[in-house]
Amino acid sequence: MKKTQMIGGLLALMMAAPSMAYLNNDERIDDYLKTLETGSLDKQELMLNRLQWSGLTSPRLYDEIAGKVESQYLT
Repeated sequence: MKKTQMIGGLLALMMAAPSMAYLNNDERIDDYLKTLETGSLDKQELMLNRLQWSGLTSPRLYDEIAGKVESQYLT
């Protein structure tokens, strides 16, 4: 029984760890912008997939993304 509880506790901690990575949204936005500037295309795609479910509404972030899309696809 104790072993099952310990495994359950570890599993819950592992599942919650990604949500504890940032202290605030500004840190998350800074990380997204860094990935957008320096990350590989695979990392950028993963970041954008996560971003759609993040609930972030920062103009600072979305203006940067829109500028990158416009510079790449409208030229």
